[in-house]
Amino acid sequence: MRMARLLLLATMLAACTTSGYAQGAVNRMFAGFQYHHQRLWAHRPEIDPYNDNYIQSFELILGIRSSGKHHWQQLYNSPSYGLGFFYSDLGHPDVLGEVMSGFVFFEVPLGERQIIKRRLNTALGVSRLSQFYNPDSNPENQFIGTPWNIHFNIKYGLVINIAGQLQILPGVSFTHYSNGAYKKPNRGLNLFDANVGVRFYLSNQGSFSLPVRDDILSTWPGDQRFLVLYSTGLMQRDIDDPHYRAHTLSFAVDEQTGPRSRWGVGLEIFYDDHAKDLAREVDLQAGFSTFVRAGVFVSHEIMINNLSLHMGLGTYVYRGQETERPVYKRVALRYNLGYGLYSHFGIKAHQGRADHMEWGLGIAL
Repeated sequence: MRMARLLLLATMLAACTTSGYAQGAVNRMFAGFQYHHQRLWAHRPEIDPYNDNYIQSFELILGIRSSGKHHWQQLYNSPSYGLGFFYSDLGHPDVLGEVMSGFVFFEVPLGERQIIKRRLNTALGVSRLSQFYNPDSNPENQFIGTPWNIHFNIKYGLVINIAGQLQILPGVSFTHYSNGAYKKPNRGLNLFDANVGVRFYLSNQGSFSLPVRDDILSTWPGDQRFLVLYSTGLMQRDIDDPHYRAHTLSFAVDEQTGPRSRWGVGLEIFYDDHAKDLAREVDLQAGFSTFVRAGVFVSHEIMINNLSLHMGLGTYVYRGQETERPVYKRVALRYNLGYGLYSHFGIKAHQGRADHMEWGLGIAL
């Protein structure tokens, strides 16, 4: 089975390579291998017994460095992006299992005008764990409740040019697996590591640099927007609980304050079936006002062409009978669909604990 998966991966990489040839971008394509020497972070006491050894992991990537022809590519100094595969045995395969992930990555060059070049790489994908919580066969795994989970990695590294086509990349990174509270338990797995890798470009232009133009940094359309967003998601509060539906209606005003960022403020209204059940445990006749919540927030958005990373910090100004912590956070990806419409996929959390994953549709005026 494992060999079949590796053959499937090789076929996919070969198909991507063929596509790259057809598009005439061979000189900017690369393949890479990264070895990770990881350690599980015991962010909860229950994880400490599984933090007794180091974890060996590796990743394979296939990517392309952008040409720098477009405005957004110049803003990010000709970034790279592509596909990857990640494998780890998590140190305790009998309880935590093995993990295999497929992901997309986005890598931004830093300090291109300096002798030592640096990179910031973020990856997001889907992971498959072979072991997860089961009350009968695996009750010790109190960290992951589903086989399919989110894979997130952020990596900071150096670039050492060995030749025109070959690079060595030492670095450090953080990896996270969780299902966003879709199913409990969901304490998540967090890993820190030191890593080293090699990268091979298909031509000798792999080490080229394209400094950000000063005129690009000094001009941008500083427009303001009014946004309306509806999002929904599923969550589970405790093991064996039903899945509750959560709804959010958000109103915000934001302004572009630089070529890469927007800042905003807003008001949002929350409703979910779990809060409704809690209210009616106290009063069977509880009305809408007892289980609806309202919050105000500030947000920052990092824009990458039509895609943006949205980060919000809010506090409830009305909570009804809900006992949730007063401060909440949100991290989301948004994509400009055109005609003022945008899609939204994110996670809402309280003090580092996921509340629920959400997806939605908004309009910007």
